[in-house]
Amino acid sequence: MLCFLETSLTMILLSCRVVSCRDVWCHVISYVDECSQGQHNCHVSATCQNTIGSFTCICPPDKVSDGTTCHGFPFHWTFNGPDQLLTLKGAARFTEQDGRTVLFLDGTAGTFAETPALPFRQTDFTIAAWIKRPPSPSSRQMIYGDWSSPHQFRFDIMTDNRLCVDVRRDSSVEPGLVNFCTPFSKTVPADVWSHIAFTWSRVQRTGSLYINGVSLRNKTANISVETSLDLKNSGHTVYDVGLKRDSGNTIVAFLSDLMVFNRVLSINEIVNELFSSHPLHSFTYSI
Repeated sequence: MLCFLETSLTMILLSCRVVSCRDVWCHVISYVDECSQGQHNCHVSATCQNTIGSFTCICPPDKVSDGTTCHGFPFHWTFNGPDQLLTLKGAARFTEQDGRTVLFLDGTAGTFAETPALPFRQTDFTIAAWIKRPPSPSSRQMIYGDWSSPHQFRFDIMTDNRLCVDVRRDSSVEPGLVNFCTPFSKTVPADVWSHIAFTWSRVQRTGSLYINGVSLRNKTANISVETSLDLKNSGHTVYDVGLKRDSGNTIVAFLSDLMVFNRVLSINEIVNELFSSHPLHSFTYSI
């Protein structure tokens, strides 16, 4: 039986029982389309999408949403308390160290921090941070990464204190893009602050590792120009600070000023803007 319900109100029919076209019982709710009526608080660069009883703010592909506001590159977590897009887990906490409020991760199970997954799969990028850690870790120490199956990237420190990076791409045949470490003679020093950075250039197909403003090793991907350079699409919604998620290993370290750019920073930018002008520079020593 086909019946028509006429109404001047905007309604949603949740359920109806039709006996005849003169005898219809319906449970209805009225709703407001916040998007079309301008009753939403989405960021100016976000698109408002109406839902039943509410709305959703959708950011452009190159930005990250916190629910209402769209955040874009460069991303900067100072780790001094008020950071947006940062979630602390376990015993992770902010503390004072060398005259600065920083993030402390004590290495206990479940102690790490999370940021949203960032949209740099198809771009150049730079990851940089300040770290102070104890000597001789018993396992690889994750600084920042997306390291559980299917594994997108990790930026970490080996047990021999070398700074390393492993970046995977969308390929079922040869997923490795670049995987390398600093030389054995050039490591991340213990018990002092160090500035570490990794840059990836899609055009040059080359990654570079830096400690305290010094370029210590470059590695060019051994793949053809026609091969996809897009990072693996893991489908994960968060990246981890201080957690190697596939094993559960966590890091013991003080961390400050994690920054991610969607371009390759020049060595002058890394030295002058991120390293030598930073307050923690006075607590480092030359590599």
